[in-house]
Amino acid sequence: MDPDIKKASVAVIDEAGKVESIFLSKICNKAGRSARDSMVIQMRQIIAYSAYLPCYCGEEYTAVMEGQRYLGGKSTANPQDLIHLGQMGAFLLGVVSGDRSGVWDPPSEIKIPYPQEWKGSLAKRIHHTQICSSLGLSYTVRKNPGKDIVPDLNPTTEMNVVGMQSTAKPQKLNPGDWTDIMDSIGLANWARIDYLKTGLKNKYLAMARGES
Repeated sequence: MDPDIKKASVAVIDEAGKVESIFLSKICNKAGRSARDSMVIQMRQIIAYSAYLPCYCGEEYTAVMEGQRYLGGKSTANPQDLIHLGQMGAFLLGVVSGDRSGVWDPPSEIKIPYPQEWKGSLAKRIHHTQICSSLGLSYTVRKNPGKDIVPDLNPTTEMNVVGMQSTAKPQKLNPGDWTDIMDSIGLANWARIDYLKTGLKNKYLAMARGES
């Protein structure tokens, strides 16, 4: 999950690196606390829906959300917006940790890496091409100012754009949206690689020792 109070994305990737599903949640014509409240409603619905996806329905899975770091005088963000973002992140972690009704199982592990931990200091466009290469995906470079990297996803990948706005127009992807989507794919892939390096190894070692 890559949270924000105006635009947030969720990606679901299986152990083999297949992108199962992508969600982009957008809040239009709202700001501050109102945007935060609308976003948490939409993200809860997305997480609840994701829990039924075949790739981890009834299976162990890792939930990962980008952690936030306050940079003091170097930050240009509104301090109140940072508080709202922190509140939304805490809410989402509570939701993903399990449903009281038992409809979906909690993740076996939750990771909250800082940006530097999972993507380093590379420019977004370079890092996004590396994500595609890691997942074996070809991609195209859009001609918008940000030169978005758009992966050629499997035809079975589910793509959903959810928007809460005052007009009845359906939501669609706009220039720049793929930047957020690629960040959530990158976060999921970072957790996948970490699992393959450590989690899977520890699991098999435990099995070899006869532990459950």
